[in-house]
Amino acid sequence: MLSLTFKQGQTHIVLNNEDNTYDESRQWCHDNHMDMIMIKTKSDYDEVNNTLTSESTDTSFQFWIGLKWDTDRDRFYWRDNTVLTWANWCTGGTEPGGMSSSSGEYNSGENCVRLDHRQDQSWCFATKRCNTVYKTMCVGCK
Repeated sequence: MLSLTFKQGQTHIVLNNEDNTYDESRQWCHDNHMDMIMIKTKSDYDEVNNTLTSESTDTSFQFWIGLKWDTDRDRFYWRDNTVLTWANWCTGGTEPGGMSSSSGEYNSGENCVRLDHRQDQSWCFATKRCNTVYKTMCVGCK
């Protein structure tokens, strides 16, 4: 496990470099008295991006974050149940894309969001099926 300082004061990012599904990642954060990270603003994103870059985090890693598509409400929601209002989606593809929907409009089931790294964009948001395994990014107080 790698621990990185994030933001001011007592808040820290913790990266678990074991591969887990989205639900396993959320549980791992909870079991360790943390929550999956929420990157709700450009300022939050800049801090995470700068921290991962300054710590030379392996750019082949991808991390689950606390953002998920709600199939009943057809919207992205953060783990605290707030609606997504800002995002840095990966470019050059179909992001966001592939979610499932109660209306049947989407069907690939890519309902969970991970932090991915692209050379032309640095760290960015990308959707994936929730049962895919990636690293875990939590935030908590120490």
